This record gives sequence, C-alpha cells and structure tokens, in this order.
Amino acid sequence: MRALKNNSKIQLNNSRLTEFCHTPREAYQKIRAANNRLAIPPDLSILINGIACPDTESETQSKKRANISRTDIFLIEISSVRRLTLHGYELQLNFVRDYFVNQYGLEEWFAELCDKSRGMPNGTKTRHTPKTKGINVPPHVIQWAALIEMSIEPDEAISTTIANIVNYIKKPIIFVGHFDVRKPDGQRVVDRVRLNKCIKSSAETNGAGYFEPSSLIGLAGADLALRDNNHWADDFLEIAGRHILENHITPKLREGFR
Repeated sequence: MRALKNNSKIQLNNSRLTEFCHTPREAYQKIRAANNRLAIPPDLSILINGIACPDTESETQSKKRANISRTDIFLIEISSVRRLTLHGYELQLNFVRDYFVNQYGLEEWFAELCDKSRGMPNGTKTRHTPKTKGINVPPHVIQWAALIEMSIEPDEAISTTIANIVNYIKKPIIFVGHFDVRKPDGQRVVDRVRLNKCIKSSAETNGAGYFEPSSLIGLAGADLALRDNNHWADDFLEIAGRHILENHITPKLREGFR
C-alpha cells in the first residue's frame, strides 16, 4: 500500500494506527485504542507500540482520535496465532523480543516461553520466570517477564475476534493472510495454514473480504516476488499493491459494507 501511496495511486489514512501487529486480538486492540475506546497504559506502550510513552505524551495522544468514518476501506493483515499478554493487554512479539532479549539479554526466558507454548493445547496460557544469575536486570523487568503469558490461539478465538473487528468498524474490510509458502525444508508452517483458513472462513461469514498472497506468489514465482519467506521483494511491492487494489479493494468498495 505504501508503494501505491508513493506513486499517488491511493491515499492512506493510518491516523494513529501506526506500527504493525501480528494477531487478530492485537489488531482489535489497536483499532479500539486508536478510536479512544481503550486506554493503553503508558508503561506498557514499549511492549505494544514499540515506543516509550510517558504520561504527558499519552494524554496528548488520547486527544487525537482516529476518525473511522473518513476511511473508505480497512486492510488488516494477520500473520500469527502466537499470543502474548500482560495485565490483560495484547503485546507485540517483536517489541517483546527487542525489549527483553536485545535490551536485557533474557534469551533463555524468551526461548523457554516459546517452547512451553508449543507444547500446550491451543488457548492454554503459559509463563516462565527468567533466570537472571550473572545478568544485571532491573526488578520491574524481571517482574514483567514473569507475568507475561504466551499461548497459541484456537480457531474459535480467531473467528470471534474477526467477527468483533467487522462489527466494530462497520466499514468495508479486507483481511490479508500471511505468506503460505514452504520453508527451506519443504514444510509449510502448520499454524499459518490453520490461521489463514480460519481468517478466510470468518471473513467471508461476516461479509469481509480476504486476500492470501500465495496465488500471486505462485504466478510470479517466489524468486521474483519475495525477499524471504516473510517479506515482499522491494521491486515487487507495487505489483502486489496493484493486484490488491484491482482485484480486492476496488470490488469491495463497489460492494460496500454488508
């Protein structure tokens, strides 16, 4: 979409919906926060939005309510079933890793938390207390890490959240799945296959559109279309954007919200 914006093909109205998220619940939280229907605690902003947000900035941001009515259509990309929460708020996985691992060296804690979640039934939350021997970590960081919960979202939760987003926005929406391409070992990402199927089914049931990039990648060839298994190649961005615009956005705008 940014490639199309840079070439004056569309206008983006991101408002306060900056930075990306991974899970359906993250997307729903971000939309509600941007619309001033959910207050994000300033101290947790670093784990949710990737930026520190002191009280004064939080108060300023709260006045800048996103105007959903000014947006013709929403594109919402969902890429993961791995959920992270703290005090009931949805955390962004990359920001959690940057903060706890890159800044404070809690690699063992993060790896163990991920391993534990893989072995649990979908929807079961798990925690892990970090080992800090030989590492200088502030007490509040240790406390946060010990309270963070990770789980793998079940189908029912994904479908419910997609429905909640559609009913909340009440505007045309296209949900975008993540690349369903094979890994170097030839295997597909199992949870990604499940996630995409669930998003597609729930989107269609609730009158939203759905785009999963695999068919486009297959037509163009992965060598041309992708930089790696998670990102478009820079030279292919506008091609992908035009495909979404012509085959998904324009038809959905004609159809409208239903």
